[in-house]
Amino acid sequence: MMSSMLSKCLLLLSLCIIRATTSPSTAVPTPQPSVTPQPSPLPTPQPTAEPTTSPTPAYIVVDIEFTVAAPCFKLDLIVTSFSNSLSLALGIPESRIVGLAPTCGSVIVKGSVDFTGLERSGADDFIDQFNDDATGFLTGHGSFIETYGSVTSSKAEISGSGGSDNDNDGISLTILIVIIIAAFLGFLAIVAFGYCIIRRGKQRTTFRQGKGHLDSALVRSSHYMGVENKSEETWNPNATSTTSFYMPPQPAPVPQKRNLPDNWSSHYTSVGQEFFYNKVTGESRWELPLAENPTAT
Repeated sequence: MMSSMLSKCLLLLSLCIIRATTSPSTAVPTPQPSVTPQPSPLPTPQPTAEPTTSPTPAYIVVDIEFTVAAPCFKLDLIVTSFSNSLSLALGIPESRIVGLAPTCGSVIVKGSVDFTGLERSGADDFIDQFNDDATGFLTGHGSFIETYGSVTSSKAEISGSGGSDNDNDGISLTILIVIIIAAFLGFLAIVAFGYCIIRRGKQRTTFRQGKGHLDSALVRSSHYMGVENKSEETWNPNATSTTSFYMPPQPAPVPQKRNLPDNWSSHYTSVGQEFFYNKVTGESRWELPLAENPTAT
């Protein structure tokens, strides 16, 4: 009994050893340190370029006129051929050559070339060359000269030019400001002129009224002074005063009998004031001379 149990134990132990040695070993994974994620750098904002508004190009229009010897039935062909040759000579599209209108006879073609947005020097050079030798200018460009021969006369001149729209806006604003300032100054001048007229009228009225009151006061004072008023008009403050006064003649003073010393005599001035005169010494005085031995007369 004991031996059977011992054999079973040894059998189980041997089975465990065999299984342990034959089963694949599972390695325990070594924990790796966790990597902390770094935040990605924010993109640096790039400065946005402000949109630049290109000024409107200046407009330049050149009127042209030339004469060519050709029959009248070829007028349309002349215009088409000339437009093509001129565009090739100038290096511009035919759409800029406008208004070509031929006239029958000695075929005269009139039109204009639009140089808007191009250099002013290019327009000036074209005018010089076209006026000097239009035939040479067009030779080798298109078939116009080869088909219709030389140009007998030609003329080109600038009919219209100007700055950009921005410049025109600035000029218009300046003109508007000048007009407003001029209108304001004119208004002030009108107000000042009207004020001066009103004030002058008031001063005249006040002067007339004051003069009338003065004449009235003089009339009243004349009665107290015994002066006779010769005016028969009533006082009117708005009329010119014609008041006059009459001073009655003063009676001549009556000589008084006085006891005067020898050689002294009594006299009167033009206003009636008495004075005394010594005919021997030539002395005159206002005071009564005293006699040394007065005698009754």
